[in-house]
Amino acid sequence: MRIGPKHEEGEESFHLEVCDPRWIAERVRRERIIDGRHLLVVEEFQWPTIVGFLEKRVSAYEVDSWNGLAERLSRLGHWEFEGD
Repeated sequence: MRIGPKHEEGEESFHLEVCDPRWIAERVRRERIIDGRHLLVVEEFQWPTIVGFLEKRVSAYEVDSWNGLAERLSRLGHWEFEGD
């Protein structure tokens, strides 16, 4: 996702993986343990539904600053300026 402050120029990158339960099951079989951070699990890849979910989730955050919003968004997707 590329998201920026409202009414300002610029945007920042937030990365998340969209996967289905079969992908998770295969990955767990292969790796034994996975960290589920920054994963969005869907039954079907219906992009309008996924985009709608993300737009609703992002617009629901109430914060006083861009940094506050970016911190919240980093829980959903890996923020490009977030430390590992």
